[in-house]
Amino acid sequence: LMQIFATEGRAMFEKLRTAIANRDAALLRETAHTLIGSLGTMGADDAMRMARELEACGQDNQLEAAAKILSKLKNEMDRFQSGLGCAVA
Repeated sequence: LMQIFATEGRAMFEKLRTAIANRDAALLRETAHTLIGSLGTMGADDAMRMARELEACGQDNQLEAAAKILSKLKNEMDRFQSGLGCAVA
């Protein structure tokens, strides 16, 4: 389960980056929503809160704010996954 989370987490993080870079608010919202479920399953509450903020940014088309949140989310996911023994690139 941890390895699946690491792999899927990387893919979702890249989709979030792409969504912000391409100013695709719908993709940001959808990907953040999916990530929320995965983070909740793993018990990553702080990262899940940040993903909810990203989802709201996508809903409200606030892509500049989303870029700042994504950076914080990356740090939190790295911290969480290092505790699990797997890393996100």
